[in-house]
Amino acid sequence: MILSKNEIDRQVRAGRIRIAPYDASRLNPVSYNYRLGTELIEVPCDEEWYKEELVTAIIPKDGYLLRADQLYLANTEEEIGSDHYVVSLTGRSSIGRLGLFVQISADLGNLGASHRWTLELHCIQPIKVYPRMTIGQVSFWRPAGKSYHYSGVYSAHSSPTPNLHSRLES
Repeated sequence: MILSKNEIDRQVRAGRIRIAPYDASRLNPVSYNYRLGTELIEVPCDEEWYKEELVTAIIPKDGYLLRADQLYLANTEEEIGSDHYVVSLTGRSSIGRLGLFVQISADLGNLGASHRWTLELHCIQPIKVYPRMTIGQVSFWRPAGKSYHYSGVYSAHSSPTPNLHSRLES
């Protein structure tokens, strides 16, 4: 069951959902608008990319131009998570209508993970992004059955984080 606007607000205030910084005016009927953080990684488009040293850029106040057909990793401005609800991050439809896809594959979070999430950005035409711009929505879902907390390799990362499994396997 997905939480409504009022229930998200109630659970944040009760400490069962973490959104920091939190602003109740960013609530939607069944989600919360999250913002783009300030860090960005351009992922090289070659087979051996995970062996290269990736450089993190800071998105300047006047914006950063994303190139078409390039994968970027960024982070959320907000720390988001919960021990009680499953997090689902998606892009905003207004951003998608500009040709920017947010969270291409990893939109579902796990119980127990609370951090600034890595975003997967890909655009079909050049688009400028700005630090702290509203870029997506996060929803919270009540799990059924026995719950398990995530304790994998990505749980402690708040900066944009590339595929750690390829780096560990190489």
